[in-house]
Amino acid sequence: MVGLAAIAPHDAAGGFEISHLLVAREARRRGLAGRLLAAAEASAPAARRFVLWCDTRADAAQRFFEKHSFLRDGPIRVDAGQTLAFGYAKPCAGIAVADLDAAAAASADRRLGDLLSATAAEDEAVPLASPTEVRRYWRGVSAEVAGGQRVLIAGWVDGVLAGAVQLDINTPPYQDHRAEVQHLLVLPAYRAGGLAEALMQAVEAVARRHGRRLLTLNAIAGGPAEALVRGLGWSEGGRIPGFSVTKRGVPCDALFFWKEV
Repeated sequence: MVGLAAIAPHDAAGGFEISHLLVAREARRRGLAGRLLAAAEASAPAARRFVLWCDTRADAAQRFFEKHSFLRDGPIRVDAGQTLAFGYAKPCAGIAVADLDAAAAASADRRLGDLLSATAAEDEAVPLASPTEVRRYWRGVSAEVAGGQRVLIAGWVDGVLAGAVQLDINTPPYQDHRAEVQHLLVLPAYRAGGLAEALMQAVEAVARRHGRRLLTLNAIAGGPAEALVRGLGWSEGGRIPGFSVTKRGVPCDALFFWKEV
């Protein structure tokens, strides 16, 4: 035997804890840990949420769990032997969305980097960027979340972190009635399944919580975002020809939308 995983009920709300995930050193880097984790998750079909704890010093383990859509959740705890452990969690049933605190946003940057890269590869209007640039971008986003200037909302489909949207709330004090919705991203394989709509509904709820009454956004004319926001009751406020340029250098018109919430 070179590996094992253990899972147990965690709470009455459908939470299950991945209590152990161990792979012998000589058997690592062969995909075994991923298969064990998938088997553990599949063994709890009634689960609504998975949680686990990971040693704060175990960088490789943290990267592994973040790759599999777990994000930091809750405070650090002290385990046996006085070691410190980060809490991780993810929803695992259907479509779920959540606005992330600073710790969760920071732990999401690798997964969201993959999301941005996959979107850029599929969408002509999304510029390509190097892995270093992508990582730097998401680190900047998590820094603004920590500073209270931005809200980052993540979306999962059956346990896969497959989408995100942002709300820029860094407005002057005398303009704190409005905010801008930015960077709605959904993995190509998970489009047309309701995740984009759920993210947009969540961003409206977050805006109301922050006291924002007026939301704005821009979308490429003729793109999927245009149809989405029109269907969600947004009003067109104007068009700027050639506002954006595709990866091939083709200019695209931008449409500006607004909505009172």
